[in-house]
Amino acid sequence: GFHHGRGSGMIDWSYIDGNGETTGSSEKFETQDAAEAWVGEAWEGLVELGIAEMILRDIDGGSDVYRMGLSPE
Repeated sequence: GFHHGRGSGMIDWSYIDGNGETTGSSEKFETQDAAEAWVGEAWEGLVELGIAEMILRDIDGGSDVYRMGLSPE
């Protein structure tokens, strides 16, 4: 079932442009699966915005989960 003990939004994506600068972040997701599903739908639009890489962040744990390059191939 669903657990709403801690509230929602513990994972997000940090956006990195081609110069390695952080340009913003995504909406917050409750799970890594949800964040990855969203990026599968949204990545083309993100590429158009000039985003080159994304970092999946665990906000609760204060750590980066992994870094992912976006390439329009």
